[in-house]
Amino acid sequence: MDLAELQRSTMPGLYKKRERTWNPLTPQLLVETIKTWTLNNLPLINALAFKGDLPYWEMAALLNQTVLHHAPQPESLPQTETKQMLMSLSFIGSSVERHAQQQFVKQDFGPDIPDYARRAARITPGKGLSALWVHQTTPFIAYFKQLADQIGHPYRDTVMSLVEYNGPDVEVRHPLTNEPIYRLRGGVGDQRFLTFSGTISEINFFSLVKETMALQLAANLYLEQLQQPSTRLDSPEALEAATTTAHLMWAIKAQMLHFMQHKTFEADFFLDVFRQYQCLWYPGQYLKPPSGANDPAPLQRDLILFDNLVEPGDNFPGFRGHVQEICSVLMPEQRLQMQLAMAQPSLEARLLGQLGLSRAALARLDSGGLSAVTRQHPWLLLYWQLYNAQRDLSHTHYALVLKYITRPKQEREMQTDRREYVTVVNNARGTTGMDPLGIMVRLDQARAQHPLARLNENNEVKRLAKSYLPSLGFKRLTHEQLLALSNFSQVG
Repeated sequence: MDLAELQRSTMPGLYKKRERTWNPLTPQLLVETIKTWTLNNLPLINALAFKGDLPYWEMAALLNQTVLHHAPQPESLPQTETKQMLMSLSFIGSSVERHAQQQFVKQDFGPDIPDYARRAARITPGKGLSALWVHQTTPFIAYFKQLADQIGHPYRDTVMSLVEYNGPDVEVRHPLTNEPIYRLRGGVGDQRFLTFSGTISEINFFSLVKETMALQLAANLYLEQLQQPSTRLDSPEALEAATTTAHLMWAIKAQMLHFMQHKTFEADFFLDVFRQYQCLWYPGQYLKPPSGANDPAPLQRDLILFDNLVEPGDNFPGFRGHVQEICSVLMPEQRLQMQLAMAQPSLEARLLGQLGLSRAALARLDSGGLSAVTRQHPWLLLYWQLYNAQRDLSHTHYALVLKYITRPKQEREMQTDRREYVTVVNNARGTTGMDPLGIMVRLDQARAQHPLARLNENNEVKRLAKSYLPSLGFKRLTHEQLLALSNFSQVG
């Protein structure tokens, strides 16, 4: 279907003809029809706008006519359909807004303002969104907010609307028993991902993020158990939870490595196409754009594992302050999870308490002292594995950032690449503004310098681990076994 056909079309299946009368679809079927239309046609419209063949105001008029004119009334939608509608609107809103901002930059600046900060200061977010109308009378943002209020969703696209609600279900299996332990539900229904571009690169990226999100959420269920004051950390139940969590984190690492080594995904696509859709919706950036940095699952994991992963300093409010700033783009139940994690003693504090040591006292122990503590509390070795798994996962995630963002951006800077003159999302930073060579390095280093990190340097501890860990049934899974712990599955 080309642009002319799209402009003449309405959504297929919008009305059903029966005995010469037209019967409107139910609100639920309207949501499904809008979702299918967006799935099939939005990538084509975005491609035309990206090439400069479709001005954003014509793109908005097309969406107003073919999609938004038929949007159901918010109060008619159950919770599931509300989430699905927000998912479609998230892709539509960010698409038009991105092209509005980028077309402004290309037409008004061209190559004259290569500096991102100067460009950003001249962009007024919201012009694209203001061209979108629901039922020809309701501003897009007003309609989005009505839907969002029904489930407590933020007033823009988020990790939830782009990833969690998107695509097929993901099932996670237990590392030891292979029994299903968690299922992350999808929202599309036909096992496909809504995308901005329709490319295999974007589908691969969404698949990675959705699958690792499921693994992280499953791991957090066991971490929550370990943070409970009523759970003795040396009990069989706690040690099984620590073992399971470690393997689930290694499974996330395995998925990332598999993605980098075997999946189609180009840095140019990431920098020039996909990341640019994570643009601002409002002036002042009072709602942070979607990013792994505001994915609630890893945030909760770091809150549980560490007292305060990074202390305040260098214009960073400290990790816990950082989480509190991000809460504005989380769902109510996710904000509650963050608050509960911060209100209870961290696993770090609980471990030190059960050992009868402060972190400073543990740091002062010499090699012999560390060996003595480990012999006295051999169960500690499982938590050593758990923290090492978090370290390994963090290093792999940072390697992914370096491969697809930081190094390609540095190469472009050296070559004075003109593609960087028209970006509306800064490729030198994360979409939420985090510096890959600054605070992200500090976060990665802090995860490596965990409370039990000094055990990695102790040969006697390593010898003890070889005999003790197998006695608990602990066995590192292979890369292939780790990859098999999660899979996309049919809805059921």
